[in-house]
Amino acid sequence: MQLPVDSELRALASEIVSWMASQPDWRELEGSDVFQSPNYSGGYEALEEAFTFSYYDPDRREWWFQLGAADVEGLADGRTHSITIREPG
Repeated sequence: MQLPVDSELRALASEIVSWMASQPDWRELEGSDVFQSPNYSGGYEALEEAFTFSYYDPDRREWWFQLGAADVEGLADGRTHSITIREPG
């Protein structure tokens, strides 16, 4: 399912970009809930080599998605307008 990028997600992406580190550095900062906002929670997962997030829709149903470093940059600078989300599991 496609989720339009909102200002909340764009702000999280901008925060990640401001922290942007090399992949070895991100491994040291690994954590599943480093970046949080009212509807998103996530962090860097070394095994996935990606930022993994949960998104909670207006009914508080949870959805999952992953972002690589280039994806995060695209969100932060406005090039990316939607992301693919999926049900947990």
